[in-house]
Amino acid sequence: MSNMLSTILPVSNIIHELYFADIFDVLIVAIIIYAGLILFKRTRSNSVFAGIAIMIAIYAVSQVFNLYLTSLILRAFFGAFIVVLVVIFQDELRRFFEFLALLGTRREQHDETTGIAPLINNILQAATNLAYRKIGALIIISGYENIDRHIEGGNVVDGIISQELLESIFDPTSPGHDGAVIIKHSRIAMLGAHLPLSNDFEQIGKFGTRHAAGLGISERSDALALIVSEERGQISIAQNGTLKTFDDIGKVEDTVRDFFKAKFPTQTSSVLHNIIRHNTSEKIGALAISSILWFSLVYQTGKTRVDLIQTDYRDTTKTIAP
Repeated sequence: MSNMLSTILPVSNIIHELYFADIFDVLIVAIIIYAGLILFKRTRSNSVFAGIAIMIAIYAVSQVFNLYLTSLILRAFFGAFIVVLVVIFQDELRRFFEFLALLGTRREQHDETTGIAPLINNILQAATNLAYRKIGALIIISGYENIDRHIEGGNVVDGIISQELLESIFDPTSPGHDGAVIIKHSRIAMLGAHLPLSNDFEQIGKFGTRHAAGLGISERSDALALIVSEERGQISIAQNGTLKTFDDIGKVEDTVRDFFKAKFPTQTSSVLHNIIRHNTSEKIGALAISSILWFSLVYQTGKTRVDLIQTDYRDTTKTIAP
């Protein structure tokens, strides 16, 4: 018991033995874990992450209390589990690396009066008119994640956004009215695009293919999907894997404006700068997990090696003593 307490309690000894490289090491791992937490949160895979976190916690406890059998089994489990994760979460892992690549990049800057406001007004006015006439529509507003790999088919347009153009695209006589309109960099980039469908039948409910496609792209990226139902004449928004239907156009406008302000601020900023200002609980969790991993995998291993060296030295000294 005394040995166990001596392993846990001497925080001062850890601080004295901590080097700048160790702090830097912990911070780098924390950033990687943080990116993973954000993506798990956006892809609604919290239960999967909770299971992984529990296994990591058990492994850390086994290292602290020198539970050899538990550590041995979990090491073998993690070796096979990583391969399983790569197979199951191919898209999530690809998005994870793309998310890491975006850190530090500069985001597009818009002026509030000449950039965002007219853009939003044109989109919302077109969506309102289409809803009033019960004409189905699917408008995807891309964020700072690339969604090209999720798009199939479609026609490249690269046109200026206007209410009239959007309404004409979704006119039932238009060839591309069944597909999605993709908006990138304040322009209509593509029309008639086909998107991956969501399997979240609980949220889709009695909605049709447009809602499934809008929810699907929101699950796989940070894009916002504006969906007009031709049966109900209602406007829905899919964002971060969540589908909401609105009866008040004012709430739709607020949601779209918040999206543009977050993704395309009036002042130029980097993705990393935006991350620093938000998601406090995820940052604390990532730092805690990284610290636990460092303590169990680095500090404890180094301490064990030092103890073994000291023990071998004492044994050698006793052997050669006269």
